[in-house]
Amino acid sequence: MLMNNNTISFTSFEIEVPKIDKDQYILLRLLLVAIEEKQIKSGQYFISISSFPKEIKKSLSPLLQENIKIKVLNKASGSLCFFYVVNDIELTKEDFFFTPAKIIREIIEESHTNNKRAFLKYILFHGIRSKSTLLFLDYLLKRNEAFFEISIKELRKVFEIKDKYKNFNSLKKHVIERAINEINENTSIKVGYEITQREGRKITDLSFTYFSKDIN
Repeated sequence: MLMNNNTISFTSFEIEVPKIDKDQYILLRLLLVAIEEKQIKSGQYFISISSFPKEIKKSLSPLLQENIKIKVLNKASGSLCFFYVVNDIELTKEDFFFTPAKIIREIIEESHTNNKRAFLKYILFHGIRSKSTLLFLDYLLKRNEAFFEISIKELRKVFEIKDKYKNFNSLKKHVIERAINEINENTSIKVGYEITQREGRKITDLSFTYFSKDIN
């Protein structure tokens, strides 16, 4: 399996995924978690409305109208097909019911767990391969703040790197700036940072800013 920007290529087919914005990301992540955990009721997958973040609840209807459209190329026949990630959408006061696209169900149900996870991650994080970048992106979206400060100690916990890259220049080059570059290049989010505090020559705190770019 190979990944390249917006395309993921399997042995027999190739999938092209569009970039998605922040609210679509949050919604899709919740839906995929429901699928992975096999939350099924009345023959459909479901997720409780109460589990949606406030901003998603407010914009749920418009988001569903902008269902993620994916293109699939059959390598053997050369035929193209298009599908939406979820189908048969139904909303009640308490639950959100949906049927995931057949191709997603097939990949989720296959025995190759690594392929399944790679595909799900790819839909959420186009072209991002670094675990530390995925962790940082998830952290940014959960904070939902355009500006925040964080200590280097806490940042290490976010990246899950423990005592690696003890020198700040090494941490900056191999982790922080790599994550920022991958996010800026492969998602609809723009991230920046600067040093805010020092103890002598030692850098102790950074500040980050991020905003959603125009995905068009």
